[in-house]
Order: sequence, then C-alpha cells, then structure tokens
Amino acid sequence: MYRVFNLIFILFITNQCDNPQISEVPGCINKNACNFNSNSNLDDGSCQYPEDNYDCSNNCLVDIDCAGVCGGGSIFDDCGVCGGSGPNINYDCSNNCLVDIDCAGVCGGGSIFDDCGVCGGNGPENNYDCNGVCTAIIDCSGVCGGNLINDDCGVCDGDKFDNNNDGIVDSDYDCNGNCLVDLDCSGVCGGAAVLDVCGICDGGILNLYDCPCPSGIFDECGICNGPGAIYECGCNDIDYGRCDCSGKRLDCAGVCGGNSFIDTCGNCGDWVVANNCQDDCRDCKGKCGGDAVLDCSGECDGDLILDCAGVCGGNALVDNCGVCGDANENLEYELVWNDEFSSSNLDLQQWNIEQWPSETFNEEKQAYTDNKENIFLQDDALHIRALRETYDPNEDGLIDALYTSGRISTKYKGDWQYVKVEVRAKLPQGKGTWPAIWMLPTDNYYGDWPASGEIDIMEYVGSNLNRVHSSIHNSINYTDLPNSQTSSIYIEDVSNWHIYSMIWKESEIIFFVDDQSILTYNNTNSGHELWPFNQKFHLVLNLAIGGTWGGEINPAIFPLDLIIDYVRVYKQECF
Repeated sequence: MYRVFNLIFILFITNQCDNPQISEVPGCINKNACNFNSNSNLDDGSCQYPEDNYDCSNNCLVDIDCAGVCGGGSIFDDCGVCGGSGPNINYDCSNNCLVDIDCAGVCGGGSIFDDCGVCGGNGPENNYDCNGVCTAIIDCSGVCGGNLINDDCGVCDGDKFDNNNDGIVDSDYDCNGNCLVDLDCSGVCGGAAVLDVCGICDGGILNLYDCPCPSGIFDECGICNGPGAIYECGCNDIDYGRCDCSGKRLDCAGVCGGNSFIDTCGNCGDWVVANNCQDDCRDCKGKCGGDAVLDCSGECDGDLILDCAGVCGGNALVDNCGVCGDANENLEYELVWNDEFSSSNLDLQQWNIEQWPSETFNEEKQAYTDNKENIFLQDDALHIRALRETYDPNEDGLIDALYTSGRISTKYKGDWQYVKVEVRAKLPQGKGTWPAIWMLPTDNYYGDWPASGEIDIMEYVGSNLNRVHSSIHNSINYTDLPNSQTSSIYIEDVSNWHIYSMIWKESEIIFFVDDQSILTYNNTNSGHELWPFNQKFHLVLNLAIGGTWGGEINPAIFPLDLIIDYVRVYKQECF
C-alpha cells in the first residue's frame, strides 16, 4: 500500500513538470526588421523595414546621382545638364544652328522654292500654270485636262455611240430612254434573267422539289405562307396596329401608314371632341386626351422636375456610380476604344468591311465594296471614297451599280452601352452625297428596325449645303413622322475638320457638333418603344450616294471622300 502511494505521488510530480505555463510577449519577431525584438515570441504586425536602397538609420547604401537621388539614374548630358537630353538636333548647347537654314527659316529644314517661287510649294498643278490658268483642253465636265466627251445623245461621258452610222446608238436604249430590245422577267431592258421551274425570276432552280415554298403558297407580297395570305398588301382587312406585308401600320383612324393613335382616354389621335371628354381624361390645360401635366413647381406643362436630391428644378443626377450629385460631378470619361488611322491599312481587328449591292438600303445607288479604291488609309486618316464607275462584281455583264463606295462597322469588335463617341471628320460636298456616322444595336433585342433603335450622330446630304443632322429612331420616333426626334445645325464649311460627338447616358442622349449641343433626347422611362437604348450598339461609317434622302446625283462631282481623322470611344468610370 505504501509503495502504491509513492508511485502515484511521483507520477503527479512528473506530469506537473512536463507542462509549464509559458507567458506570451507580443512584438516584431522578424530579424530583418528595424524594430526586431529578441524577447518577443508573438508577431503583432508592428515590424518596420527600411526603404529601398536605405538602411534602418536612413543611410543610403548605393550611389547618389547628379540630382541627389539615392540610387537614381540621372546623369549629366553633353551640355552639363543633370538629367538633360543634350542639345537639340542640328543645334549646339547654346541653341545655335549648326547646319543650313531652309527657305522657311527652319534649321536643317528641307523646304525649297518651287517653280512658282513658293517656299515649300509643289509647283503648279497638273495642266495649270503658276497663275492657276488651265494650259490643257477642258473636257465636257469642265475638268482641265480631262478626257470625258459627249456621247451621241449629248451626255457628257455617256455610253451611247452610233459606231455603225446606222442611226441607232449602240446600246439597249435610244436617246429618249426607250428600250430597243426585249425586257427580261425582272423588267431589265436586254436583261438575261429568266423564270425558273418555280416561277422565280433568275432563281436558277431546276428541280421542282427544290422550290423555296413547295408545300405552301406565296402571299400577295411573294412571301411563302406569309402574312399576305391573311392580310392583303396595302393594309386591307387588317386589325388596328397590325402591319401589312410592306410594314405599314393601320392607325386608329383607318389610315394605312397613318400616325394617329388611341390615347389613354380611348380617343383616337386628333379626332377628339372636347365636349364629350370626361374630366379625368383632361390634362391640366383642360385639353381632352392632352398630355400637359403639372411640373414639380405646380406649373401646368412646365419643364421643372425633381432631381435625385429632391430639389425641384435641381441639376443633381445619379451617375453611373450610383451617386447623386451635381450634373457636372462624377463625370470622368476614360478612353476605352479608338482608332487614329495612323497605320498603312485598315485594322480588321477593329473594323468590318461591309459589302452590299445597290439599293439594299433606302434606294441608295451605290454598291458597297471591299475594294481598296473605296476604303483606304492616307496621310494618317481614313478615306471612304465614292466613285462613278460601272460595277459588275460577278463579271457576267450584268451591271449592279453605276457608283461604288464604302461602309465599315465595329459589330462584334466594338460594342458599347452608355458611352461618349467622338469622330473628327471632313465631309464631301455635292448633290447626291449622303455621308453618315451612326450606331445600330448589335443584337435586335426588341425586334427589327426601328424597334431596337438607331442613333445617328451625324448625317449630311449634299443638297442641303453645310447643314448637318443628328437623330434618334425607335418604334415611335422614326422617318417621316411628325414626332420624329431630329435636329440640325448650320456650320461654316463641312469640308473642313469638325468634331461630331454624342454622349449616351442611362437618362439621356446628347448630340454635339464642335462641342455645341444640337439635340437632347431624354429617357422618360416609358418603355422600350421610346427607349430601346439599354442594350449594346456598334458604330457604322459610310458614304451613301442618292437614295430616299440623298436625292438627285450630280455625276460630275466624283470622286469624292468622307475623311475620318480619328474615332474615339469613352466610358464613364466611377471615382
């Protein structure tokens, strides 16, 4: 019993010695730190380290440069200036010119007097003397040294000649425009198009079973089992608001393609009889079905609204960072995409070259090609050139167009939402020109044009000299409607450099020419019919000829260029 007790006592004493209580001492435990504490056994994050090139006593451990910077790289240049770049090319340290001075007074310059005595000049233009007098033959288009002549119909550079002297010009038409040969199935004078087995003009289908609509019928508009089988072309027998196969709507007044609509009071357009209108359908002006409302100040049809800070008529806005503040605050834009066109060829990583036959869009007369004569870079600028030429892409003798031009886009290569776009450009002049800088939705989320929107930063038609236009299009506001959203401005000379820009925010779209605002379109939060601009859009640059807006073409003005200096896209960043 005694031995057992002693054994238990010894085990108790041994266990107590194996687990001593050690106290924690916080401090810096890194030996490389300036405040290393050898007595600490717990890192408390207080370690301090010397700066690069210095020890813990702030002594420089490396060489000091001429500017007094520890470890710096500055040295004295050839002129004895610390960190300098030495003398300028062709100059000594005292800025004395060491080489010849040219006629323009430039040290080492290469300017010389041309044959007309002009310093740095190119001499007289081809076919002209130093006084600008033509020294060659002037052709029928008025071009000095030109080679155009009148054809047998008296048309300058025309193609009608009676080479056989038989009294009939050598073409399918006479001078009066009368066709001298048979019309093909497409109505082309002397054309080769014929009906295939499906009854399609120039369809080229040989097997009846390959017809595009073998099991159905073509409607009145030529669409297989299309809406014309139900609704006749011209809005006959269709419901209000529905479109016929030509895309025209039947309005509430029964007008095909009309713009009358049923208002919130159930009244149609302007056919409202005020005396029959209930009070709850009158606006603040007492107009039946009117849209005048009281603004935040209590004024009828006033334009004051509450800003995000609750101030009536205030200018506080919620920016893209979700911050309510002054309209001029939180508006820092960062460059996110650009092309300065400083290389030798168009960057196909950023741009698509679009090819389209003539009259694909708006009855335009040009064919859009990928030819280098139509789209090229020159003198650090993009040139989209329109040419007057016969265009036969298939080389089958069938002329697609009498004019060619270029159209490029950033679709799937540059697609943005809520951005600032800035384009510096020179516009061509002359009847029939229609250059444009504009944006289209990358994906037609709300349907085909105009439902998904269009943003026209700049459009210009040569028939309206020096007046440029900006517009937006949607389901409610589009071409030829009284409520279309467009504006224009007269500028001094469109053939000189001007900056055309647009700021697109969640609340509004603002258009500018040379920083002067010409149109603001506001988001009224009334649905995608008025604001489809909540999706990504891409940029389009093109030069159209003729068409529904370009109008009559002056054939003597070609070639002509739309010249783009740069395209820059900025996005608002939070700060």
